[in-house]
Amino acid sequence: MDDEIAKCVITFVMKNNGKQEILESEFYLTLSMKLQWCSPHLAKQFIQRALQDILLIKRKGLLSSSFSLKDVPIPVGFKPTNEFFQNYKPKRSSLNTVIKPDLLSHIASNTSFSDNEIQTNIKSIMKEKQVSKNIALLLFGKKHDVSIDNYMASVEEDLFIKNTE
Repeated sequence: MDDEIAKCVITFVMKNNGKQEILESEFYLTLSMKLQWCSPHLAKQFIQRALQDILLIKRKGLLSSSFSLKDVPIPVGFKPTNEFFQNYKPKRSSLNTVIKPDLLSHIASNTSFSDNEIQTNIKSIMKEKQVSKNIALLLFGKKHDVSIDNYMASVEEDLFIKNTE
């Protein structure tokens, strides 16, 4: 249920700005100041959780959705509650496991998979193996014969973090 509301929020913000990609600051300012749906602090937390849930992708300083905005219907009069934003916080077990953009880019440029396909596979690996995003990304890269040795140290701390989903 939270993911459905989060997708509606992301779609609403993107369509409201008329863009497929926006700056993180533009995203949270739209949520907090323009739409007045929550505080800037809660808007920033929403972004972090959406990144963790792979609903948002951050590349080169820009946020984009990991799903097709056309596929998300926005209900008439849609306005998420402040309670939704308060409860949609980054998960404690994965606070520091936002995917390193250079690792994602490295894997994307060395495989024939699209970003969305990689994100979908990462999510599946996370659930199946009960590992963090960065570990799932490394496993995906290794499975597809991408050299990941240079990225091992950057996610060393994730080896013992389990995803609590």
